Amino acid sequence: MNAKFFLLLLLPLLFFGCIEDPKPLPDISNGTDPGFSKYTGIGTSFEFPSEMQLTQNINEYEFGRGAASVNGIKNSPNKTLLTLIYSNTAVYGSQIPGGDPQTTANHFLATDSLSDPAGMLSNAQDVSGISNSTQGNYYISELTFSMDLMGTNGTPVKYSGYAINLYNPDKSVLYRLRILCEEGTYSTIVKEKFLETFEG
Repeated sequence: MNAKFFLLLLLPLLFFGCIEDPKPLPDISNGTDPGFSKYTGIGTSFEFPSEMQLTQNINEYEFGRGAASVNGIKNSPNKTLLTLIYSNTAVYGSQIPGGDPQTTANHFLATDSLSDPAGMLSNAQDVSGISNSTQGNYYISELTFSMDLMGTNGTPVKYSGYAINLYNPDKSVLYRLRILCEEGTYSTIVKEKFLETFEG
């Protein structure tokens, strides 16, 4: 079994929570619009589709070691996978390149393309170039990509979506957001709602 095929089998298990034993969510409340809920935890808050089931793993974050993840899956229609990984960049030390913060944010995303903590970019297809933006004190790097995931009938299904890194050098915080959807236009809706409501 080659590595890519193994990943196609592994990703659904990760998102369905069959590998790790995630801790209960600390806070989910109503979102600003119908059909969306609000997650609060790991130093941030954001809105996501209410039909999405979220789990989180925050042991390292709670013990001050600066690592945590939130995983979500929404089944049909518009099957969607979402993962958000928190990292405390203070522990990166010399791995953080010099230069302006936007260059650093781009560096993190370019590095993820080779070895993605979320397990997606390093096995993706149709990867776009990196675009930049800012939001508050966060420097944002973004690209689009696609990935084949195993469908219910045992054949690969092409998902498309976004890889977005949000970097705040003042807080030494890096959030890695990954969104994959069966329907590409829906991934844009999920992304825009996340960024519109993101606080950290």
